[in-house]
Amino acid sequence: MNLANYCLTRILLAGFCCLCLNLLFGIYECRRQQFAALQHIAAAVHTHLQFQLVQVNSGYLPRAQFPDFSLWKQTSQTEGVCISYTADAQAQPRQLCSGGPSALEYPRWFELAYQQLFGDGMQLSQDLNYNRQAYGQINASLDSAFAMQQTWRAAAGQTRSAALILGVVSLLTYILLRRQMLGGQQFILATQKLAAGDLSHRIHDIPPLWNAAAAALNQLAAAQQQLQQERQALLGKLMQTQEQELRNLARELHDEFGQYLTAIHAIAAALPLCPESELLAQTLQELQQSLQQLLNRLRPAELEELGLSAGLRRLIAIWRRACPQTRYELKIKGDEQRLTPEQTIALYRIAQEALSNAARHAAAENIELGLDIGQTAASLRINDDGQACALPTGGGLGLIGMRERAAAAGGKLQLNLNAPHGLVVRAEIPLTDHD
Repeated sequence: MNLANYCLTRILLAGFCCLCLNLLFGIYECRRQQFAALQHIAAAVHTHLQFQLVQVNSGYLPRAQFPDFSLWKQTSQTEGVCISYTADAQAQPRQLCSGGPSALEYPRWFELAYQQLFGDGMQLSQDLNYNRQAYGQINASLDSAFAMQQTWRAAAGQTRSAALILGVVSLLTYILLRRQMLGGQQFILATQKLAAGDLSHRIHDIPPLWNAAAAALNQLAAAQQQLQQERQALLGKLMQTQEQELRNLARELHDEFGQYLTAIHAIAAALPLCPESELLAQTLQELQQSLQQLLNRLRPAELEELGLSAGLRRLIAIWRRACPQTRYELKIKGDEQRLTPEQTIALYRIAQEALSNAARHAAAENIELGLDIGQTAASLRINDDGQACALPTGGGLGLIGMRERAAAAGGKLQLNLNAPHGLVVRAEIPLTDHD
């Protein structure tokens, strides 16, 4: 649930509570007005009957016609009211009622709730006295159905008005909150992109409420992007310097150490045949092979002359000879001409380190190396079924070196577990047109 819907739900809940309170207040107020009207009617009837007693005692009105409610009936506009007069406890009360409601409009639940709260009807009594003599008792009552009908009409009217106002206020509040929360959603999306490493994302066209936060986040993203670009440029220069040093070292070993080995080999060939000379010749041959392997690792000739595909094939061939018990598989897809020299050497060095780790430490039976050069990125993937059941937690030099080479080329390195065991090393480097 987003913040706008959350706030709207709370507003509607608060509004519903207000509607309930408004309904109770309306019922109470209507009940109070009904009681006040009934008191007024009882007082008017009391006054009218006292006047009739004056007429009876003066002889203007026959005793048999007392009490006469006809005048009250003609002047009263209130429905559902019953007036009764009782002379004493044994006498039959005389009663007159005005009309009640013709049709009931209130629901059954309202009737039950009303009766539970207020009981049946409303009534009050008042003694009729004249010249300090008690003549009887006046009872005024309001019909319960009429009282509920009148209360329901008043409460329903107030509730409809309040519900309409609440609906309009809630709609306007939701529209305003929705508009403001759009800025919050943009802000959350921006933070998620920044957390995922997309430092180029910026917030635009945001509501004024979020301007300060958006400006601060954009400034932070710009600063981090600049730092990342500077770090990437520095790593690129470091990688170039390192590769140049490796080339220089390979050249020095080839020119200097290689010449010494050639001279020693010539001297050994001139020696008379004996077991010692044969052992020396064999040792020199192994030393030359080791030197050649070292030169291939420092400066792979296939990589510089034939490209990345040939370099990877040569790398797989070396490890097949070194670890014949492991099955190696190479899959290459795409045009490697789209790679820059820096990207080529970065992918090669990552593959070189990942294969070395898998062959030496993983005890894998199958190792698969895949290179996919697409339209926007080059993806290098090395899978093994070794003994790894958890991701490496330490920052070894090999892993750090692979990450730095991927970062220097503008890409990233990911490690995942293979199923059911083993490790997956994946390097992805973005491609740009450099024609």
